Amino acid sequence: VLIGTNTGAIYELLIEDGKEKVCKRLWNIGDAEMPIMGLQMDLFPGESSKFFVMAATPTRHYQFVGGPTFEALFARYVGSRNRGFQELPGNLDRSELHFQYNAYPHGTAQRVAWLTQAGIFQGDLVYGAQNPGEKVCDTHTLINYPNPARMNIGESFDGGGGGRNST
Repeated sequence: VLIGTNTGAIYELLIEDGKEKVCKRLWNIGDAEMPIMGLQMDLFPGESSKFFVMAATPTRHYQFVGGPTFEALFARYVGSRNRGFQELPGNLDRSELHFQYNAYPHGTAQRVAWLTQAGIFQGDLVYGAQNPGEKVCDTHTLINYPNPARMNIGESFDGGGGGRNST
């Protein structure tokens, strides 16, 4: 199990027979103390020991590729140039990160969505021969939130007017 903390660290928790066996710190943001607000993991299709991990803070998202263990994956990113991240402006108290799967729970994650102050960052996950430091989510867009000043009270976000409330 991977666990993100409010100080920007990622831990691996090993559970055996329903009890905590080992809890080991694998990685830390390092240059700022930001909470890990979302943490998602998937295996590369057709590979049982190559992982893709994405972590999100309120303003950054990080992508990690590697294996065959989580410890080996994150060891490649500690103190290296592979600490790349994408950053969007904002000061939200929270954020969310979600994967969309082609056939949950046994399918492969196909898309990602990350809630930020600037909007919803969404992109396709394209698995290939990526090495540590390379991205799985390379093609992405930002869906801006609607401008509340331009909306009529009770108007739905899709602009179709179907979400009007009668109170």
